Amino acid sequence: MCGLSGIIGLNLSENDGLIMVRKMISTLAHRGPDGQKIVINKDNIYGFSRLAIIDLNKRSMQPMISKDKKYILSFNGEIYNYKELRKEISDKYHFLTESDSEVLMAVLTLWGLKGLDKVYGMFSFCFYDGPNNRHILARDRFGQKPLFFSNQDSSFLYASEIKALLVAGVNKDINYKSVSGYIMDGAIDYGSDTFFSNIYQLEAGCFLIIDNNAQMKHGRWYDLSEMKPYELPKQKKELNNYIVSTFNDVCSQHYNADVPVGIALSGGLDSSSMLASSAEFKNDKD
Repeated sequence: MCGLSGIIGLNLSENDGLIMVRKMISTLAHRGPDGQKIVINKDNIYGFSRLAIIDLNKRSMQPMISKDKKYILSFNGEIYNYKELRKEISDKYHFLTESDSEVLMAVLTLWGLKGLDKVYGMFSFCFYDGPNNRHILARDRFGQKPLFFSNQDSSFLYASEIKALLVAGVNKDINYKSVSGYIMDGAIDYGSDTFFSNIYQLEAGCFLIIDNNAQMKHGRWYDLSEMKPYELPKQKKELNNYIVSTFNDVCSQHYNADVPVGIALSGGLDSSSMLASSAEFKNDKD
């Protein structure tokens, strides 16, 4: 878990913008205790608070700037198939780190939003596409990683948590419809609305593109309803083997880390199954 925040289209002085982003990042320190960094690019400021999981070296610190300085990435999450993607594009992109962050940057550099179809993981990010002078913000298929945004005085502000936007001065007017929905129906984390009238969340599987004229394009890059169902084995034994092998494959990909990995046991079937899978995977590695 990391924290990202920033301002696109800064309408303040650079110094005031820096102070604002520092405040935003300070509220996200609990998400990333391993270091903080701010990058200024034209009228845009990017802030990041890092929890180091893959490639603990400082070279993988974010916001990450490409070697040619044309692209910038702030990314919260983990790309589980980053090793496979790295092999696939190693002849098209010169890597400087061992991180999954740089693999995501390479995918976006080469293919843009279409490249997300190749990515397996949980993420929210802000990507500066220099050649096209635009920003792309996106969230993973099922919204595992949060991303909130607001338009404030002609600037676009974004962050991993709402409180980072509030300390930046975004107005605190209440969205009574959302509050009422929560009190009356228990509705929470539904749609793009939040409890604040001028703060929105980017929905799961969606993207925002902000061009050089501050025009926003909102869309969906992933839609579960459009996915074709898998052809499952019909025989019980084959189906059982398919479920077990698929579950083990998924678990093994989640163990990609350069730090110790732990599992929080709730006593339920899901966490217990993950623990059993991890033991089997470890034995295979040994």
